[in-house]
Amino acid sequence: MTYRSGLLILTAAATMASFNGLIVRSMEAADAYQVVVVRHLFMAAGLFLAAILRSRTGGYRFTLSLGMPGLVACVSYGIGSITFILALANTTVAQTLLIITALPVTTAIMARIFLKESVRPVAWLAMAGTIIGIVIMAGSIGEGGSVYGFIMAVMTVATMTYFAVGLRWGRETDMIPPIALGSLVAAFGAALISPSAPFDISLHDSMVLMIWGSVWSTVMILFFILASRAVPGGEMMLFIALEASLGPIWVWLAYDEVPTVATVVGGALILASVIGFAVSGMRQTKTEQT
Repeated sequence: MTYRSGLLILTAAATMASFNGLIVRSMEAADAYQVVVVRHLFMAAGLFLAAILRSRTGGYRFTLSLGMPGLVACVSYGIGSITFILALANTTVAQTLLIITALPVTTAIMARIFLKESVRPVAWLAMAGTIIGIVIMAGSIGEGGSVYGFIMAVMTVATMTYFAVGLRWGRETDMIPPIALGSLVAAFGAALISPSAPFDISLHDSMVLMIWGSVWSTVMILFFILASRAVPGGEMMLFIALEASLGPIWVWLAYDEVPTVATVVGGALILASVIGFAVSGMRQTKTEQT
C-alpha cells in the first residue's frame, strides 16, 4: 500500500468515526446504557468475524494469544467505551470529542512512565496545553453540558490512554481481538449497571445500532488498522483531531447543537496542542529517515 492510499483510508476512517455523536443523538428512546450494550454486542460479532476471516487459526485460538498487554487493552477499551457513550449522552458532542482529542498526548506521557518509551519535550508542552484547554471547557458545564458528562469525557481519556498503552505494550498483537473482547466487556458491563432493560428498545434503534456496530464501526476499525501500515505514527495522531473537528459539525447541522464559547476556546487550544505534537513527530521522523 502506498502512503497516499493509506492517507485516504485514514481520512475515511476518521470521517466515519466523526458520525458517532450524530448516531447517539438519532436514538428514538434508547438510553446510553442500552446503546452501549446493543451496539457493542453487534460490534464484537463483526470484529470476531473479521478476525476469523483474517486468521486461518480461527478467532478462538486467536484471542488466547493476547497475553497481558491484550488484557489491559480490552478491559480499558471496554470501560472507555461505556464512559464515551455516557459522555455523549450527557454533554455536548463538541465538548466530548474535543476533550478526547487529548488522547495522543496522554498516551505518549503514560507510555514514557510505564513502558519507558522516549518522549519528546514538546509532549510536555502539549500536555500543559490540553490540561488548560480542559479547564477552560469546564466553564461551559452550566451552558448545555453537565458535570457528569464532563467527568465521563475525562474518564474516557484516562481509560482509552491505557488501551493505547496496552496496544503499544503488545506491538506484535493484532488490534482486532483486544477491541472485540473490549466490546464484550463494554456490553456486559453496561448491562450490569443499566437501570433499564438492556434490550427493551424500538425497532428503529435496534436497526441503527446493528448497522453502527456490526458494519460501520467494524469497517472503520479495519480501515484504521490498514492505514497504520502505510502512514507514519505522527500523522496517525491527526486521526482523532479530524474526528473531533467534524463530529460537532454533523450534530450542529442535524440538531442545531451549538458549542459554547468556552468549549470552542478550550477545544481550539487542545486541537492546537495535539496538532503541534503530531507535526513535531512527523518532522522528527522525516529527519531521522533523511
